[in-house]
Amino acid sequence: MTSGLLVVAKNDLTHNNLANQFYGDSTLYWVLQIANEDCKRDSLYPPIGIQLRIPQNITKILQDFEEING
Repeated sequence: MTSGLLVVAKNDLTHNNLANQFYGDSTLYWVLQIANEDCKRDSLYPPIGIQLRIPQNITKILQDFEEING
């Protein structure tokens, strides 16, 4: 996986809000879910207090996704 920033999840934090903040696109919430194995895949809310990794260079992740699903 790519390196990234760490953010501590708070009660008002969602994956789609983080995706919008860091990537400019809330639909990329799944990148954060994949990068953080402790998060449930069926929830946009990460567990409160968990450290979330925010991948910085997601180009390879998006290319792999497109290759598999394109």
